[in-house]
Amino acid sequence: MINLFKAVIFDMDGIIINSEPFWKMAEMKVFEEIGVELKHEDIEKNVGLKNTEVVNNICLQFSIQNPSQEEICRRLEQNVVDLIYAHGEEIEGLSDLLHRIKSLGIPMAIATSSSHKIIQAVFDKLKLDAFFTCVSSAYDEEYGKPHPAVYLTTSKKLNIDPRYCLVIEDSINGVLAGKSAKMTVIAMPEDTNFHHPKYAIADFRCGNFKEIRALLFEK
Repeated sequence: MINLFKAVIFDMDGIIINSEPFWKMAEMKVFEEIGVELKHEDIEKNVGLKNTEVVNNICLQFSIQNPSQEEICRRLEQNVVDLIYAHGEEIEGLSDLLHRIKSLGIPMAIATSSSHKIIQAVFDKLKLDAFFTCVSSAYDEEYGKPHPAVYLTTSKKLNIDPRYCLVIEDSINGVLAGKSAKMTVIAMPEDTNFHHPKYAIADFRCGNFKEIRALLFEK
């Protein structure tokens, strides 16, 4: 099936690196420090959004005015960067898939909701420069995921029609963004969300990179 596509675009957090738990830990810690106890559902509904959008949503929900949203974003981002450098690991099976796609000469890109500072930390930690033709951040767009802007920007950078781009995503917001960009989307949700009915919008749903590899190369 891989030969049906001219590019593969990866989300980053939760797909390239095991950073989704880092974001959740950082959100719990930073908001607890300012007197707000977040529940699981408060965090889950914001997965896949830009840091600025997450903070804005939570501040509105809990009427937080101090510290500023800019300061909360700064603290969150630094917490995540520190965790990436200390504990970040690639998602199991990623390296094999990257090497297989690269061997076919198919360009790969990253389209992420994370900031450039987070992207740099991930690339430094995992040594990814040799694999990706371009990287796009939703921080450079007016709207983040689930808006398709970051994926459409990526297809323009690649100079490839969105219809021939394959997206690999883990969050519902990311899946919606990829589908809205008219791309084919493989969802790889974390285990606790794997059977969530909203993922039905994805073209395919896989539990890990081994299943994705079988889907792309063995069928």
